[in-house]
Amino acid sequence: MSIKSKSRQLLGRTRAFCVAMGSERRPKSLLGRASFADNRSHLLAKRSETFRKDTSGLAALEFGMIAPVMVVLFFAVIEISEALTAVRRLTLSVNTLADLVAQDIGLTGNDLNGLFSGVEKIGTVDDGNSTFTVSSIYYDATLDQILVDWSRNDDGGTPYAKDSVFPGITDKDLFTSSNSLIVAEATHDYAPSLINFKIQGLTIERQALRWPRRSTRVELCTGGGPCP
Repeated sequence: MSIKSKSRQLLGRTRAFCVAMGSERRPKSLLGRASFADNRSHLLAKRSETFRKDTSGLAALEFGMIAPVMVVLFFAVIEISEALTAVRRLTLSVNTLADLVAQDIGLTGNDLNGLFSGVEKIGTVDDGNSTFTVSSIYYDATLDQILVDWSRNDDGGTPYAKDSVFPGITDKDLFTSSNSLIVAEATHDYAPSLINFKIQGLTIERQALRWPRRSTRVELCTGGGPCP
């Protein structure tokens, strides 16, 4: 065998060995594509890891999520506090009105006007959104009904006609055959001051009851002069 033949045989065996060991050289085009894909995957993995570990701006993101809720809660607390204050003021006013009327024997229209003006200032509800009414009611055993003796509101009107059935009170045990009961009522239209574009106004109603202290009935004198 010639030297040339032996060289070819040795070269063939070497190539076969390299193929078996996986070291056969790839074409340059495939090698370049594989290398580019590997580099891109490594870069994406590195960037993903960096993004996962990056905590800059986290506080700003949390603030942006929580701030709207906190602002709504802030204004809601203010509105609820003001509404509760209005309820307390109206309750104080209507109880004061019933108590003052029950302490007297007879009242004129001017006396009631003064009382209405006073209780509005006591409760600081003289904003034109409040209505006050005071009535004297009694129990008629013959009719077995609670009737109105007289009634007057802060506009000078008569909300309940004389001897009409008084609505809202059905407990007849509050009365005897001769006594009466003073009923003061108040209504206030509360309008939210801060978020009234979202929340409609509320109507607050309060009622106070008192027995006359100096007589069985408090008379309303309508003759124009002082009560006898």
